[in-house]
Amino acid sequence: MKQNIGNSLFVASVSSALFATLTVAHADQASDFLAMENYIQADVDGDTMLTLDEFTNFIDLNANDGLGRAGMIRDRGMHGFAFRRVDANSDGLIAPDEMSAMAR
Repeated sequence: MKQNIGNSLFVASVSSALFATLTVAHADQASDFLAMENYIQADVDGDTMLTLDEFTNFIDLNANDGLGRAGMIRDRGMHGFAFRRVDANSDGLIAPDEMSAMAR
């Protein structure tokens, strides 16, 4: 009987940990999908690159959705600073690969 209770507690513990992991993974996927939708919406000209104005809109959309540090960037008016940090090649545009590299 003690062994059955111990096994049941172990299974419950593993199940709980697995559920928590899957919930976090699902939340991350949902956030990634929402950020991708915001990127597409902010990319007004559809060239897949973000200008400073488009990036500002992207940050504001993400802030409205509570994603990442976007709220802090918006609230502190740091759009330009953040843009320069992400624009790795300093060409005045943010490409999807620059955005991905910054997210890592």
